[in-house]
Amino acid sequence: MRLFAIAVLICFILLSQVHAQERITVNLEGQWSKTGAFSTVPNGRLSDVIRFVGGIKKEAFPFGGRLYRLSQSKEDSVFISKARQKIALHIESPEQGLLDERVSTLLLQRLIAQIDSLDRSGRVVAELDMLVTQAKPEKETFLQQGDLIVMPPRPQFVMVTGAVEESKFLKHQYGTNVLDSVKEAVTIGEIADKDVVSVVYPNGELAVWPVAYWNRVPENHIPPGTTVIVRVDESLGETAELLNGLFIKLAQNQQEVERGAGK
Repeated sequence: MRLFAIAVLICFILLSQVHAQERITVNLEGQWSKTGAFSTVPNGRLSDVIRFVGGIKKEAFPFGGRLYRLSQSKEDSVFISKARQKIALHIESPEQGLLDERVSTLLLQRLIAQIDSLDRSGRVVAELDMLVTQAKPEKETFLQQGDLIVMPPRPQFVMVTGAVEESKFLKHQYGTNVLDSVKEAVTIGEIADKDVVSVVYPNGELAVWPVAYWNRVPENHIPPGTTVIVRVDESLGETAELLNGLFIKLAQNQQEVERGAGK
């Protein structure tokens, strides 16, 4: 009996040591007080890591903070890779009819260039503002191995992209809204959806906004760092589904709107 008790005690100590040694590594980039690789417990709270590094710099823009996750990156990479392959094949052999013939080669080439310039994927929506998580604990983010958390500086632009002749970067001003932003871009009339646009907010959240004269929302102000996507009309079927999905993935993962295309 005594030997059994000793054996149980030894097992308990060993298990405790194993659990004590379980750690994960996450990486912080951008406008944090400290950056680099940090160790925490599995499913540790993001807010604890933020406190540990001393918070953010005054130039930081928490609403635009980005969390990249390995599991989501694999899923994104598969979708983006398949989309690129299909677009490239259509450009090379349009007679195969892989995409709707009304979509211009210039638009498809622009998408290929955007895909090729994508330096990372796997973004998931996460709340990086400590004031928000303190007030609403249910918005807390729990970390996984390999998470990358990027804190950008406050952006100055709004981006309009999608089914447009050329992506545009518009200087953000107080009261900037979706409708005015769309008006600044030259849409590709033959394929552009004239009723609604997709809006990717700086935190990665997606919304669909009505912009037609009969359904528009009068006050839909947007923050700096927002990407407004002119959608491909659903009448183009699978082509619209593919391109609209790709527009959104690229907007969520790319950082052009923060840099303002070098402006």
